[in-house]
Amino acid sequence: MLAPDPKPAYIDICRRLPMLLLCWLFCVGTPQAETLYSSRVPVVNQDEIARAGAVKAGLAEILVRLSGDSTITRHYAIGLILKEPEQYLASYEYKTLPESESGTDLQLQLNFDPNRIRAVMRDYQIPLWPESRPATLLWLALQQQGQRQLVGPDSDAFSLLEQAAKRRGLPLILPLLDLEDRVGVALSDVWLDDPSPIKLASQRYQPDALVIARAEQTASGWQARWTLHLGGETSRWESHAASLNRLLTEGIDGLTDRIARQYVSNPADHGSEYSLKLSGIKSFVDYARATKYIGQLEPVLSMQPDRLTGEAAVFRLKLQGNAASLARRVELDAVLLPVGNPATWPPSTLEFHLLPKIEPRVQP
Repeated sequence: MLAPDPKPAYIDICRRLPMLLLCWLFCVGTPQAETLYSSRVPVVNQDEIARAGAVKAGLAEILVRLSGDSTITRHYAIGLILKEPEQYLASYEYKTLPESESGTDLQLQLNFDPNRIRAVMRDYQIPLWPESRPATLLWLALQQQGQRQLVGPDSDAFSLLEQAAKRRGLPLILPLLDLEDRVGVALSDVWLDDPSPIKLASQRYQPDALVIARAEQTASGWQARWTLHLGGETSRWESHAASLNRLLTEGIDGLTDRIARQYVSNPADHGSEYSLKLSGIKSFVDYARATKYIGQLEPVLSMQPDRLTGEAAVFRLKLQGNAASLARRVELDAVLLPVGNPATWPPSTLEFHLLPKIEPRVQP
């Protein structure tokens, strides 16, 4: 099989940069490594009892965020970890805010130790969702008091989605709802869950996952319908709640749980052997960059060189999960490109192409 021409991928990435920068302004939950291990918890005062409760609550939030599972606190091992939460705490700081929905303006900023948390999660075989997470574009139609609208950065629901997404570490993007969006997508398209015009209009945002949702107020509360398009697969579900806040929060929880399951490896999986063919290796620098990147991927347990053939290298890989899950993982980074369709790869075989490294332009 011929290796793909890297030039189109390089050009596509360059063309995407202006839009990606613009989307960044409206991305309400982009997780950075440091923020994945930080939490802010309301407290009534600065005494030891209040702080101890806040540290326990903050660590529980971190464990949910890192595992990608909103129900992980039911795991017996989590109870053991939460018995001594302060041993995982790196630092804390009290902050006074002008306003707070919790009813108190005093909050405790908690920063936990990534190495200790990752170690204890490995020890108890708790799944770990990697830090590279799919950018998720959400088109949401909201009906309230008989009026329907699309939810964008200017909507009152924006802050609710922002809080829920940040709490779960989900990179959530809302459409700009500018002229281009409104020409491409009608309110009825989102309300009726018509994916064709929405997928076309979403191309400008280059999301890894696409969500189409509608939420409406009923006589007994709120209800919502969600559709997730990810990796060629579609899943649908419904949610109900007494308030809009609760509806959107639980909706983001359900969404994040479903996305995380596509990327999280089972720690109890001891791995399977694969042959990895990697094309696009033109120099030792390429070889070093590729091996360093592959070796740090969470599902990769071990990697041994096998042979070099022209501009391709072959490795023996021990991998948690399957080929499709690894392909989904590397597609989040502009380093490797799957060759062909991973679903049609021969058994125990992986094939990727190394994309050229984009060097930052030096300003004169």
